[in-house]
Amino acid sequence: MICIKTLRMATLNPALRDFWNTRSRNKILYGGRASSKTWDAAGRAIWISQRFKKKFLCTRQFQNKISESVYSVLKGQIERFGLSDQFTITNNKITNKRTGSEFIFYGLWRNIDEIKSLEAIDIVWIEEAHNLSQEQWDILEPTIRKDGSEFWIIFNPRLRTDFVYKHFIINTPHDTIKRKINYDENPFLTDTMTSLIEAKREESEEEYRHIYLGEPKSEDVNTLFGYDLIYKCMNSDPNTEIDRSGVKTMGVDVSDFGDDSTVITYRRGYEVFTILSRNNISPTECATWVAHLYLDFKADGIIVDGIGVGAGAVSRMEELGLPIVNGKVSMSADDDRYDRKRTEMYFNLKNWLENGGRLPPDDELMEELVAVTYSFTENGKLRIAKKSDMKEVLGRSPDKADSVALNFFTTIIPQSEEHHYEYAGATDGGW
Repeated sequence: MICIKTLRMATLNPALRDFWNTRSRNKILYGGRASSKTWDAAGRAIWISQRFKKKFLCTRQFQNKISESVYSVLKGQIERFGLSDQFTITNNKITNKRTGSEFIFYGLWRNIDEIKSLEAIDIVWIEEAHNLSQEQWDILEPTIRKDGSEFWIIFNPRLRTDFVYKHFIINTPHDTIKRKINYDENPFLTDTMTSLIEAKREESEEEYRHIYLGEPKSEDVNTLFGYDLIYKCMNSDPNTEIDRSGVKTMGVDVSDFGDDSTVITYRRGYEVFTILSRNNISPTECATWVAHLYLDFKADGIIVDGIGVGAGAVSRMEELGLPIVNGKVSMSADDDRYDRKRTEMYFNLKNWLENGGRLPPDDELMEELVAVTYSFTENGKLRIAKKSDMKEVLGRSPDKADSVALNFFTTIIPQSEEHHYEYAGATDGGW
């Protein structure tokens, strides 16, 4: 049998040993990326679960599926420790067969009321806690009341004005231990990661310090969409009448990077009501997929990001006779307040939302939209953060947000049914 002490000493970060061994109600672990925070917390949790019977509530703000939680990290640590035979791992829970310890997983945004009814929680692990709100904390803190219970709050600082930073780092409450850790204290850092960090440092000292040294940005960061706005648009009263008689569009964000998704959204009047996503499809397959969907939806216009890989999809859709708009987001904006079309379409989306637009409830879309920031060029034009920069902040490409925003790339004129484009259909090889 593998010795637990040996496992802990050999595989966890020794720099954090005193942090984990200090008794406190709140354990706050924060800092830059690649610093071993999540990896170490998972290892510590597994170690505890092997020695005691504990109930862990693992949370994060947005969780569409279990793979987006710390479930995968815990599972990986169990396998790394050679303990797979001692745990039962189902699709929504992890249980220690010997001690009875269990790990359950919830997204805060959708399940905060359900969490209030949970009992006998020993440890609440809040991952990516930078967007924890005061309202959520005011519910969580008194809910977890078992003697000896703890909160593990782990995050990469975002803004100095964020609740979690102000409450736990600046105005640290009683019975709280906080520890900042960065990549330079991670003994497991790979050469590849080191190269990426150095490349970011050469590119932008400010971004390097924010992303990898865990320095929060000041309160003057310009966020385009406030959390409250997106929440309101995703949770409108279903009994409120909405205009669905307007233009019908489809926004198509074609996969570009290796791990990107191709995403299609439907907009009808003042409502975006469908988000579809597929991975690992070619431009030709994308065109065929769009053609199938068009048969049912009959959009007045299909706006496709025609840059890079998207150009091939646009060409094929044009061959099929679809009402395509080549959404070259890097071209100059129509409105000279904006640096290019990508910025313009995002500000058009914001205006639409502020005037009653509705969005489907979607955690990933929420997370991507609230991460959109803007700045000003040297000549005073508005500029949206680059997609690659957003990918670095989110840990994934903002494909859903881009797909929604493409619906506002340009003005589309509604067509009557008898004047819709003649759809040529796909060849046998295309279906």
